[in-house]
Amino acid sequence: MTRKTEKLFPDAYGLDKAIALLNAGELVAIPTETVYGLAAVALNANAAAGIFAAKERPSFDPLIVHVPRAWQSSADLIAANIFSATKMGLKQKTVIDALIRAFWPGPLTIVAPKSEKIPDVVTSGLPTVGARMPDHPVAQVLLQRLGQPLAAPSANRFGRISPTTADHVIDELDGRIAAVLDGGPCDVGVESTIVAVGQDGSLTILRPGGVTIESLRHALTFELHSSMIAINFPATTGESISVQAPGMMASHYAPRKGMFLMQPGTSVRLARRDDAAIQMIKDTVSRQCAGALRIGYLVPTGSPELHQKSVESALGIPVTVKSLSPKGDMVEAARNLFGAMRSLDDDSHISCILAESCPDNMGLAFAINDRLKRAASRSL
Repeated sequence: MTRKTEKLFPDAYGLDKAIALLNAGELVAIPTETVYGLAAVALNANAAAGIFAAKERPSFDPLIVHVPRAWQSSADLIAANIFSATKMGLKQKTVIDALIRAFWPGPLTIVAPKSEKIPDVVTSGLPTVGARMPDHPVAQVLLQRLGQPLAAPSANRFGRISPTTADHVIDELDGRIAAVLDGGPCDVGVESTIVAVGQDGSLTILRPGGVTIESLRHALTFELHSSMIAINFPATTGESISVQAPGMMASHYAPRKGMFLMQPGTSVRLARRDDAAIQMIKDTVSRQCAGALRIGYLVPTGSPELHQKSVESALGIPVTVKSLSPKGDMVEAARNLFGAMRSLDDDSHISCILAESCPDNMGLAFAINDRLKRAASRSL
């Protein structure tokens, strides 16, 4: 008989049970402020390997290690056998300490040379490891009581929409993992920003997320009294990129239904009866959603009723609209992103999904656009 995944609550029984399961090498999904993570004891290679099996995750995609609040410096992370004692440079440690002071606990993952104690399965054989300190009370109580780091990628099947509630985890992984610890809906809603810190102290943004690029620049200038820290993006060759951290693959966070990325402001152009925009969306639906009786439409901001009216008028078929933030708040939009995508994906009346990206790439809009681009089957 297939086992069922147990839903635990963050009371004395639930926390004790989660800790016992983790210590026994089992997998437990846990809440964080970003998304729910699928946790195993990071120093247990067999348990960490189970994460890849449960998620159907390729072995080349490394995991992030989550640490308790008590580990507040690069020296603490070295002492805890997370980062390497011998391969860390002085400038590297200085910048890492500045990042920890500014952003931990919080949605920032720091990548640096790993300790030999970290199993290769966790880092996919890479010489570096990503570490972060989650800012969720349930995750922190669990980590502090456990006293060990947890490897914890998002608690969904590989490439699918990340979960922001315990029920999303059950939908994705029921029977594949021992339990999920229900800590309520996630506050941030998109995964952590991942930065690799080089020996020279420079930063490379491997994945945009809950900490914005602008806040990284500001914090480093404040903490180090210098604006000279270089912030780079990984080099690409054609369409390929080496996977140095989670969420770097071209296709990721994807709904089961086809999702197609529209130009920013498409629905506004439809409301203005822009003939080119009307023809474009008709062509898109005819080509990608042939025979659709209803489509889903995802917009970053604005009234869903007004968007629905303009899109339905152009297409002549029913449309279900999800606005990530009717009032235009990017914090709210990020929090609602994966839930809105999942809602449209789960609606049996919807044949496919169209999504508009944010009109700019500043702040959290950068992370939202990154997720939409990777979730879309193609950009239009």
